[in-house]
Amino acid sequence: MPTDPQPTPDLSSRLRELEAREAELTRRELKAMARAHLAKKGLGEALLPFLDYSGRDQCLSSLDRLTEAFAGELARRVDKRLSAPGKSLPAPHPVPDEDALSDKEYYERKLKKK
Repeated sequence: MPTDPQPTPDLSSRLRELEAREAELTRRELKAMARAHLAKKGLGEALLPFLDYSGRDQCLSSLDRLTEAFAGELARRVDKRLSAPGKSLPAPHPVPDEDALSDKEYYERKLKKK
């Protein structure tokens, strides 16, 4: 009894699938690297969608440009806010001397912090 031969997958379609899987893996690796870099710089993950994940060099350069632009804009806005006429930073709350507190006040404050 003759058996039907199994259809062989097209080589080019297998290569396309392999390239797509490799590209996805590379993108995930670059995203993890970028996430770690942003965390190290103290920036949030909200900036991840704005990076170029097409290659390692492109990702690193877009990451550098984005962090520089973000830091520059932040510094500019802080300087603008600090130099605004008539506006100053709020005065810090006075910290009471713990020695001047009664025992009851002292322990109430300590228990509140926990």
